[in-house]
Amino acid sequence: MVGDLVLSQAQTHQVATPRTAAPAPAQALEKRPRDQVQPCGTAAAAVPLRSLDGVRKAHARHIKLGLDRCPRHARPLLAACALWGWSGGMELAASIFESLVEPEAFDYNTLMRGHVGGGRGDREPAAALRLYVDMLEAGVGPDSYTFPFVLKSCAQLAALQEGRQVTASAQTQPSSVLFCNR
Repeated sequence: MVGDLVLSQAQTHQVATPRTAAPAPAQALEKRPRDQVQPCGTAAAAVPLRSLDGVRKAHARHIKLGLDRCPRHARPLLAACALWGWSGGMELAASIFESLVEPEAFDYNTLMRGHVGGGRGDREPAAALRLYVDMLEAGVGPDSYTFPFVLKSCAQLAALQEGRQVTASAQTQPSSVLFCNR
């Protein structure tokens, strides 16, 4: 039904209104400061993800609400832990990842990216390579974003044979944009 869409006040995205609708009140158009805007659809919106402590609080809230197994709600936490380079972040990212019922390629990729490019010297390229093997064994197909992280882990480990195997696997993937078949 066009024009009858009702949004709660907590949602911050805008919805196009029909041309015949009355203009929105001026107070609804006020912009909030960036640190007060809550992303639509995430339960962790009330807790800022600026520190590992904030992520832990948001994760505890997800567990309390029963959202800890849903990739949609866990992804912002997983990315914050894996990619910000906080001390102890990769351990929390791994525990968030383990709680997911059916992790997808994006979730595996995020964790692999954290292992090969983690900050503060906590890189673990061998863990990224093991995660790739686990991904394949779980039946989750790699996408075009998977291979750069896996190849980077092979390079960091100086694992030439494994790198060749991954390259051959990437060339057979229909979604691979790494290689141009000429």
